[in-house]
Amino acid sequence: MTLQSYPGSDTGLRYPFMPAYTVQQEMILQVSPEDLFAHVRNFHHWPIWSPWTSLDPDIELSISDSGESYSWKSDLVGIGSIELSSEVPGSELRHRLRFEKPFKAECSTHFSFHPHDAACLIRWRMEGSLPFFLFWMKQQMVCGMEMDFQRGLLRLKSLVETGQVPSHLSYPGEEQLPAQPYFAMERRCAMSEIGDMMPKDFAALHEEMQRRKLEATGPAFCSYLDWSATRKECVYRVCMPLNEPLEDAQAPWVSATRPAARCFRIRHEGAYPFLGDAWAAGFNRIRGGSLKQNKSVPPFEVYERMATDEAELSPQTLIHFPIR
Repeated sequence: MTLQSYPGSDTGLRYPFMPAYTVQQEMILQVSPEDLFAHVRNFHHWPIWSPWTSLDPDIELSISDSGESYSWKSDLVGIGSIELSSEVPGSELRHRLRFEKPFKAECSTHFSFHPHDAACLIRWRMEGSLPFFLFWMKQQMVCGMEMDFQRGLLRLKSLVETGQVPSHLSYPGEEQLPAQPYFAMERRCAMSEIGDMMPKDFAALHEEMQRRKLEATGPAFCSYLDWSATRKECVYRVCMPLNEPLEDAQAPWVSATRPAARCFRIRHEGAYPFLGDAWAAGFNRIRGGSLKQNKSVPPFEVYERMATDEAELSPQTLIHFPIR
């Protein structure tokens, strides 16, 4: 877990006001509570599904033989440790987290496991407090942590139900990209609606391209004009590249030119629901200071290999983070 993204509480008592925070997410997994409890209890399983260990390919992990504690060291996600503090066999786990870098902090986490028909409802909860001088980060931190918890539970669900997590990251690095004209459809929606709306928008864009007898000059891409974790909504454009922009595009259609930009790129291979792993890896580098974001150019993802019913290979998506 990274405190460069989400500061925890300072364990000292020198601050008169330390705003408390609580983060909680839940998900239904098709596995018994007893089996899921045993899986989560053993830290030897965590590197596969943790939403944070995937952010740094060079992270150093040390897991105890008993599987009841582990520590991590990383230039990107900091230094810290987690250990089992108490348990109710089959139903509850409590952990103590300690962070050493980028600054000292401590918080507690709680997993609970509840029967849900033939499945299990798992709740993941974290509690801590912020130093008074970071009070302004509380809402942003909680929203970011909620997204990380959701990513982690999704990875855990895939692991226990299918035996794998279809999400692999690689890092092609930086590239200077030229300006790119495009034809697009723009939409504002809740983040929870993206998975349903984007395929429909791409289908509508494809039909409009055919009606206009336009040919794309490269792979489709999606540009994210606005992304608000606090409002839980976004504005995106599903785009097809062209040789030159159109002059007669009217809402909901848009034709414009993506500016030339130098971009840091992360390639994601795997199912689309796990694309958040790549986005989290990029923004973690931005928040940590190793990348300087160019906010004048929206980040975008290029669909190098799209998912189809006939495809034998998994989707491949190249995420671009414009940088200065």
